[in-house]
Amino acid sequence: VYRDGIKVSTGVVPLADGSGAFDDLPEPGLHEYRVSSLDRASNESGLSEPGSGFSKASAPAAPVNLTAATTSFGQVLLTWQAGSTDTAKFLLYTATRPIAGLKGLASRTAVSPFFDFPSADAVYRYVVTAVDGAGNESAPSNEASVVYDQAPPAITIAGVADGSFFNRDLFPTFTAADLLLDTASVRGTLDGAAFFSGGVVSGEGRHSLTVFAADQRGREASSTVSFTIDKTRPAIAYSGVAEGQFVRSTASVSITVSELNPKTSSFLLFSGLFGTTVTYRSGESITLNGAYALSGRAEDLAGNVSLASL
Repeated sequence: VYRDGIKVSTGVVPLADGSGAFDDLPEPGLHEYRVSSLDRASNESGLSEPGSGFSKASAPAAPVNLTAATTSFGQVLLTWQAGSTDTAKFLLYTATRPIAGLKGLASRTAVSPFFDFPSADAVYRYVVTAVDGAGNESAPSNEASVVYDQAPPAITIAGVADGSFFNRDLFPTFTAADLLLDTASVRGTLDGAAFFSGGVVSGEGRHSLTVFAADQRGREASSTVSFTIDKTRPAIAYSGVAEGQFVRSTASVSITVSELNPKTSSFLLFSGLFGTTVTYRSGESITLNGAYALSGRAEDLAGNVSLASL
């Protein structure tokens, strides 16, 4: 390898495909390079066509006057100026925390003015660095930040879930989050009446809780959950045969389960004569002699359980 007509290396070993690579740290400035090849007897070829490269040991000056502002189209507009004339490109770094260093931050090539499109509401912080033709990167510019709030408030309702059933009193809570939340706008209604977070809901039946919130720019949000309180256990009734009754012919038991929010029910018939248990369905005939015991279980969607035997 020759730099500016002077041999600087004879130790470049060709790669498998016949190419080679060489790293150099010359004095700053423009340099011309040529390459020759040597055979095993040290016979040297002629020089290649020249190639040039620019060496620069110092980094460019940091960009200056970085500013950030939101636009009416939901963008973040960034502007800055170069700190020196040897800048080849700029790198933009973004974080949602104060930027104390660039380690761990991803960068993007950017040109001023630059429009950013954040994916979520947050306080975004930016710095810009300059990179010269030799790959030297400057120190960061000043930090610019902007409150990006383009979405309505996020509402969270806890203690109940939409479509759920409960067999107890409830104390639903709700919150609203936004960078520019209008706290006075946050309110709740239960079945159309004012409801405060953490209030008690005790009445049986279906309920609807709606929460409203807005930010200081007038963006509104609402969230509604409907749920049911059912404290009453299912009612199981047997008919066709009375408790302790002796039947001289085929018997059958009619079963009725009364429940507004049924989930499951099951019934088992035990034969004292044979010691067997089988699943029983309402109205089935019982034809064999012997003593029988019918047991039933019913559960509703709120978790209330009833047991009944005959």
